[in-house]
Amino acid sequence: MTEFDCQKLLKSLRDAQKWNLKGIKEVLLTKNAESGIAAYRQALVCNLNHWPAAFNLAACLESIGRLTAAVKWLKRCLDKENRYVPCYIALCNCYLRLGKYEEAEKMMDVGYNMME
Repeated sequence: MTEFDCQKLLKSLRDAQKWNLKGIKEVLLTKNAESGIAAYRQALVCNLNHWPAAFNLAACLESIGRLTAAVKWLKRCLDKENRYVPCYIALCNCYLRLGKYEEAEKMMDVGYNMME
């Protein structure tokens, strides 16, 4: 990796973090999931590997009932950070709401086993 590539990667991480924080601020201040969703999506445009933005996007999607989309982003989050227990809990909740009880139980078991 060249110095230019390293600088480009660092910029994408900084930009993703800024958008992620903007999303958090939007959700907290306006209580509007749609504003947060827009900011989290922009964070992921900057850096698709920014798993905190993927998790926050999934949380907003879940809060407005877009459960299938939330599951997609939660899985992507786990692809990048598979030890993040809140992600397993969120997946469990989505699967329960979708009526996918076997998948929910699997996620609950994985998350529970990580806490031991």
